[in-house]
Amino acid sequence: MTERVTSTGRAALRESLLQFSAFADALESRAMREAIEACITVLDAPGPLDKRVLAPWLKVVHERAAEVFRQGIRETTGTLREQMEHGLKQAEEDAIWMQQAIDALSQERSN
Repeated sequence: MTERVTSTGRAALRESLLQFSAFADALESRAMREAIEACITVLDAPGPLDKRVLAPWLKVVHERAAEVFRQGIRETTGTLREQMEHGLKQAEEDAIWMQQAIDALSQERSN
């Protein structure tokens, strides 16, 4: 059985990625911006979308976000640094969660 992303889920993910892209732009991260754009392209593709297809793209976005936040932490101080540290923690947690989702979906596929 496949796990499909609903149209509501697609819209929510798209909105979240668009908000995330503000960080990519503000921190001038081309790699993060490209990952976000690729993920949005996958979300916008016509037809059903399987979570197994989407999960690796989302993981890349979070991994690149973590890299950007690490850089931001090195280059900032004060409140902005605290925000970067929070963003890094969240991005790392999300990347781990995405890997767990990928592993679970792969395991379901092999059963």
